[in-house]
Amino acid sequence: MKPRNIAIACGVAGVAVGLAAATGIVYHKQIKSAASLKRLTGNADGYDLYAIDIAYDYDLDRIIAAGVRDDQAYIDAVVAQVLPGVPAHVQAPQFACSAFVAVDAEARAHRSQLRL
Repeated sequence: MKPRNIAIACGVAGVAVGLAAATGIVYHKQIKSAASLKRLTGNADGYDLYAIDIAYDYDLDRIIAAGVRDDQAYIDAVVAQVLPGVPAHVQAPQFACSAFVAVDAEARAHRSQLRL
């Protein structure tokens, strides 16, 4: 391989590593959250129960203020909060209900249920 081609390949590899590192730094809490996703049931009909530990600042008030009127609006608001600056679209599935448990700084659990 010619030295020029080696330099270009190294440069491209360096940029790729840099972008991966920057993404990991910016979205580390989101990545940690996604890695915590666990399926709790194994129902044959495919309607399973999942659990996830959210490690980033989940702002339900901001999601509601975004004008959530239906499932798709809710998903759009959540995706915008989870991946700020990323032009991502997720098609909303059919929802039933979700249960939330949050633990505050004094280790007190706060529970709520959101029906959509």
